[in-house]
Amino acid sequence: MAEFEASEKIDVTYALKYVMEEGDEFDRYRIKVLFEKYRDIDDAVKYLEERESPDGGFFYRLQKGNPVSICESARMLKLMIEVDLFKTPVFQRTKNFLLGAQSDEFFWDENPELKEFETHRYDVPGELSTRTWLTGEIIRLIARDDEHENPKLKKGCRYLLDQFGQYEIAGFDVANFVTLASMAWTHTEDFKITSELSDTTGEIVSREKDMHLMGWYMDCMIESSHMEGVFICLRNLQMGLNVEGLWESAEFPDRKVDTQIVALRQCRWGKRW
Repeated sequence: MAEFEASEKIDVTYALKYVMEEGDEFDRYRIKVLFEKYRDIDDAVKYLEERESPDGGFFYRLQKGNPVSICESARMLKLMIEVDLFKTPVFQRTKNFLLGAQSDEFFWDENPELKEFETHRYDVPGELSTRTWLTGEIIRLIARDDEHENPKLKKGCRYLLDQFGQYEIAGFDVANFVTLASMAWTHTEDFKITSELSDTTGEIVSREKDMHLMGWYMDCMIESSHMEGVFICLRNLQMGLNVEGLWESAEFPDRKVDTQIVALRQCRWGKRW
């Protein structure tokens, strides 16, 4: 950690101000957790339960009346993990919902009912590019709740390895990162794939300009103990503030508040502020 601690501190004033002014109550709850301030867990649980579907998933765009979304449910599970809600019933319901959503071929996919919606390109039902990142993401999230030996996760990880081509996993770049993290969490060993994916992910972070993706990649690299890549991510985040003191994401422009929190959390991990 010496190399992280020695680095110049960054000014996060504007990013914090943006979150507090533009975010909702759960975004502000995430900031309280980040600063280790007192927070009422009941408020966070109430927020989630008001947006939860009867089957334990979450509606597309968190709007009742929309179909339940596997991608949205995975994102909400990630937020629950971030603020340490593992022991809450809402976390367990969402986890069980996602476990039950695995296909007979051991991958996860977006709800086909959302084909009629204009989803983000990462969330298009039936696409291999959706299946690979979503499968890896769900594995690495659920495994954190002492589920690393769960056969569903292990079979899902093998599905991902079957999608390995020349130096990378099929789909979006992030599929390579979540696959490495999934392999680490489920203790799936394949030296050749691990070695080649480590090289591939290192190359990706070196050229990546999107700060939301950078924070996502960094999480996966921490989980897979790819510390050289972690340092590159952290350096890029530190240098990625725009003239307004905010982080930007061309891939997820509608998640500007979330991008600030993701970057703030990673920079705090690296002791950059």
